[in-house]
Amino acid sequence: MNLILFGFKGCGKSYFGRCVAQILSSPFLDLDNLISNLFEEQCGQHLSSREIYQMVGRDGFRELEHLALLSLQERQGCVIALGGGAILEARNLELLEKMGELVFLEISQETLKQRLFIDPLPAILDPRDPEGSFERLYQERYPLYQQIPAKHLLLDGKSDQQIINEL
Repeated sequence: MNLILFGFKGCGKSYFGRCVAQILSSPFLDLDNLISNLFEEQCGQHLSSREIYQMVGRDGFRELEHLALLSLQERQGCVIALGGGAILEARNLELLEKMGELVFLEISQETLKQRLFIDPLPAILDPRDPEGSFERLYQERYPLYQQIPAKHLLLDGKSDQQIINEL
């Protein structure tokens, strides 16, 4: 079984995923890196997931994301960090529920905002209206994350070690 971390961009999925994988001596898989590798195989160009999203748009990125998840179906004993939107597609959620235990890394809206409002802004935020686009994204995704059958791990007010121990 795999441990699958999801939540908003900037909540710590990759950071805590790496820490837990190291402690468990398990492979750590970051979906954004897998997408970059897949894109490079298909197009012969190495780009970050942010650059890929900007180049191919939301729908193209979601398709690459799904293909990357399909490539993980047979993997076991891994810690997997998803991108913020990966779990919101029904076909991905169905696949992920079969692959392992889902954990929602939940963080306050204010803390998340502080982490995301750095340069460069994430591709999911509109640079012409970062505040408004953040609010819309948060209001859209938070209720959906809440509905996913998963363990909820509240991060605010906890040390890194406490979070790692809980994971």
